[in-house]
Amino acid sequence: MTNEERLQLVQSIELKQRNIFLSISAVLALVIVLGISYYGSRMIQQRRAEAASARAIAAQQETVDAPAAEVLTLSSQGQSIISGASASARQLIQAAEARKAAQEGAAQQEAKEKEAAVIPEGFVLREMTADDVHKGELQLINKTYEYHFLEDDLLSLIYDQEGGNYYLSSFQIQMTKNTADALHQLLGAFYAETGYENILVLNGYRSKEEADALYAEDSENRGDEYADSHTMTAGHSEHHSGMATDLGYFSTGSFIEQGDEELSWFYEHACDYGFILRYPEDKQAITQIALEDWHFRYVGVPAATDIYRQQLCLEEWIDLIHQHTVQNPYEITVGETTYVLYYAPGNPNPETGKIEVPVPEGKNVVISGDNIEGFIVTVQP
Repeated sequence: MTNEERLQLVQSIELKQRNIFLSISAVLALVIVLGISYYGSRMIQQRRAEAASARAIAAQQETVDAPAAEVLTLSSQGQSIISGASASARQLIQAAEARKAAQEGAAQQEAKEKEAAVIPEGFVLREMTADDVHKGELQLINKTYEYHFLEDDLLSLIYDQEGGNYYLSSFQIQMTKNTADALHQLLGAFYAETGYENILVLNGYRSKEEADALYAEDSENRGDEYADSHTMTAGHSEHHSGMATDLGYFSTGSFIEQGDEELSWFYEHACDYGFILRYPEDKQAITQIALEDWHFRYVGVPAATDIYRQQLCLEEWIDLIHQHTVQNPYEITVGETTYVLYYAPGNPNPETGKIEVPVPEGKNVVISGDNIEGFIVTVQP
């Protein structure tokens, strides 16, 4: 083969290779273009789908939010209804409990009255009046229970006592006879035991007018708060009964003090003669009167002794006695003597219309109104 032929052959092969390369390049270019177009179209479709999905979700959320707001409104209304219903339910429950408590209280009272109506063997009935509930040495006189001024004619002058080793602020001081006698004996025994004669009896019976004036004076000079905690208003003072007294020092005119060692015997033995310190310091929440070292009330030896032993105030002691009926009496022993006490309600007999109190036949009995609703019976040996 000549050189010319070889050259033509080489040129022919190169041309074919160039054509093949161009064809392959064209095909690759076409594939790339088609690929780009395909993926571009897919991306556009995906984005359109995402946008459509977002619009759908937003629309759906709007649809959900509207009922939710309505539901929230309805829920608030429901809560209001439920709250109102709960309050009504609580009121109904409280009313039911109050009715139940009232019924139980009425049942207990009825049972107590039925029990008291049963007369034990050896007992008889003593007739009492409605006024008698407000008479007697064991009546409670305080801010709740007013004195009824039914015993003024029983007052006597303590000045009539003889041989006393004490002083009086006035010769006109009045007390019930039992109170005056017991105070005279107490102060006489105190002097005999200690030789102390500096006691001044400041007062006894006090009228409504005097109580009004004293309260007004304390209120003006020391304020309403002091007056309320130290002075009873007219009608509620124990001094109205003639069974209370205030004691002071003759040398100074001031009130006696419990911390005075020279008076320790007096405070310890006042109960032996029937007197109680009426307003102790630790009982102010009950008596509603602050400590008064000087104010003594006559209640008789059995009650005074028991009150002193148990460190009670008169309100607490009367509540205690109210728990004891004629079938379940209360006993107080003083020395070798035992007293029997019980409470009798002051309700009229439905058949006779009379108030009847059972008492042991042939016994020495003292009946005192409690100034509340009934009687305290003391059976003495």
